[in-house]
Amino acid sequence: MTLISLLLVLAADRMTTKTEFWRSEFYLKWYSNMLRERGWFMQEDKPWVLYASILVPALLCGYLLSWFDSTLITLVVNLVLLMIAVGCPHLRDNYKGYLQASNRGDFAARDLYAEQLGYKHNSELSFGQYILWVNFQHYFAVAFWFALLGAPGAMLYVLARHMRQQQVCQWSDGATSEVMFVLNWLPARVAGLGFLLVGDFTRGFPVWLSQAANLKNDGQTVLTKVAKASEEIEPNDTDCTEEPCTLLRLGKRNMVMLLSAMAVLTLGGWLH
Repeated sequence: MTLISLLLVLAADRMTTKTEFWRSEFYLKWYSNMLRERGWFMQEDKPWVLYASILVPALLCGYLLSWFDSTLITLVVNLVLLMIAVGCPHLRDNYKGYLQASNRGDFAARDLYAEQLGYKHNSELSFGQYILWVNFQHYFAVAFWFALLGAPGAMLYVLARHMRQQQVCQWSDGATSEVMFVLNWLPARVAGLGFLLVGDFTRGFPVWLSQAANLKNDGQTVLTKVAKASEEIEPNDTDCTEEPCTLLRLGKRNMVMLLSAMAVLTLGGWLH
């Protein structure tokens, strides 16, 4: 059921245009604004309040699913929550705008689209590495936690990601960074291992081994460095779309690898 739900949602994400009510931002902004208006984020010495705002909805979802104990209800909830959690239409539109502006030589528009995607030109990451990281956070990581913990896992990750990106209060940066470090730690290393299998294993393996072995490395560092080493990118100073397109293709192949692994686990009876 886990694999079927994920396949259906990924197919629908590619073939349909999501309305506002099928986008996670619609519900997450309402949720964080409600908590802010009620004064949940007023006291800096109580980071547990922020942790609870991320954890409680996922726990409640898990409790309700176990209480109903219905395969049909679980399937419906999985499909609805996954459809809301997976993907990010407005980021996809901005990325398409970036490619179109680059192809017609409109560098001012290209830079504007990059900024709307959240990319900072003084970043240590290249644009291709950054866009791969964005793709990871909206697809691979959500699918990973869904496979591991079901719908509550996907909800937990999406809530934490929103709290981190939106910085719901002035002191939330440190607390949400810790949460995202934990939630990205394992899936980033698994994704990096997938890059070795769908990319250049010989070049990527030493990088993956050195990065993954350092327990203090965050998910972004591991993922972007292994991806750059696992995929050969032809240097092209006149085409700034080559790197992001190449790395995104690597990410898509890696997503297929994850689905294949889930299929094997399902056939073996380890995944339901």
